[in-house]
Amino acid sequence: MFGICQQLQPSLIKIYDPAFPSLAIFENTNLFACYLVIYFPLAIYLFRNSKTGLEKSVAGITGFLIVVNIWFTYSIWGMAVVLGQTLAVGLYLLGRKGWRAAKILAGAVVMGGSGLIVYAWQVGVAAGFPPAISHRVLIRLEYWQAAWNIFLDHWVLGTGLFTFTKIYPEYQVDKFQMPMHAHNLYLQIAAEAGLIGLALLLFCIGLLGNKMVMLIRHGEHRETAFYLALAVAGFLTHNLIDTFWANGGLLFYFVLMVCLVDFLDRSRHRKIQPGLSHRSALAVGMTMLILFSSWMLVQYYRYETLVNREVFKQPGIEQAVSVLYRSAALCARCSTPYLLMGNFYLMEHGRSPASGYLEKAEAALQTARQMGKYYQDSKLYLSDVRVAQGRLRDAWNLLMPPAQYGMQEREAIGRLHLIAQKRQQQIEEQSPANKSR
Repeated sequence: MFGICQQLQPSLIKIYDPAFPSLAIFENTNLFACYLVIYFPLAIYLFRNSKTGLEKSVAGITGFLIVVNIWFTYSIWGMAVVLGQTLAVGLYLLGRKGWRAAKILAGAVVMGGSGLIVYAWQVGVAAGFPPAISHRVLIRLEYWQAAWNIFLDHWVLGTGLFTFTKIYPEYQVDKFQMPMHAHNLYLQIAAEAGLIGLALLLFCIGLLGNKMVMLIRHGEHRETAFYLALAVAGFLTHNLIDTFWANGGLLFYFVLMVCLVDFLDRSRHRKIQPGLSHRSALAVGMTMLILFSSWMLVQYYRYETLVNREVFKQPGIEQAVSVLYRSAALCARCSTPYLLMGNFYLMEHGRSPASGYLEKAEAALQTARQMGKYYQDSKLYLSDVRVAQGRLRDAWNLLMPPAQYGMQEREAIGRLHLIAQKRQQQIEEQSPANKSR
């Protein structure tokens, strides 16, 4: 309802857009569309299985509102996914002799598909077709190409989770806006987790798909399994053009549906009792998994506590550096402790320039740069070191990559302006007029 109200009153949209697509409570129209794609098949399921007129009316209105909101998000891919889900439902009902419902859904697919084509054409014409459509496609092709190249360079283990935005500037081709993600779940997993991570993801999806197919063919709750499978498929399909694996709580809904599928599968095999050996192996495996996961969580919590809280409570530079070394011991591949260390040394150098802090800052920042060679943060702080050393040209060269593109673009440009001012002052001081004075 809120998404529809935003069309009636555009001021309710927290991020104004001239075309004012509906966002509801989400930060992005595609995120809202992905949310709707998950719930659309479930609304159809509730409509078909409601036992009272009130329940059927509520489910029908919900499904209708989902379709309307999908249109108002202006998400062409979201509309296409919903049409695909509708077609799948029609084919499913046709296979179960639901002729009347199948005809209605077939008509909906034809009308919806025609409307989608007309809408896509209008979007293109409004901005001089094909630039509007081509921009949406080209901007994603740019991100996908970068993700693929990152994967080729780090194909075994990847670059680490949530590092795409840090590494992307090194692989950019054209200067589009800075992406928050690769706009493709599978390419982003390949880039960040390598072939091993991608293989594990696809294996899990394949295992889940096989289980859902078995439930639809042989389970007691075939219809429930079908609509759950359709919701899961909608989520995974939408992630072909976006990466909503951990955004907006959508992962929670995905995991919930996976658990429901597993519950249905267990009910299908409820008469099979595992033997003692199976129970023992399962107990040992689960115990080891719980212990290992608990240890990892404790280590992560300790690291986050040290670098985000404890280090800022210390009374002096020595105590702060000691805390940072402790955090570095917990995460040997993390550059953040050394970035903070270099920043603290730079601040101390500003207070007492003759105490050797500048050299310590450079050493810490060089370590951070070696550990995270694609991260631009170390270049920003190293440029401050070069400015303090009077090496303005070196500082300028360090700032050029982050200034051209990246998350630190504004900070780098601000530093470049300061360097230009310092250089101008040096030129004026060295001019013959000033020397004669």
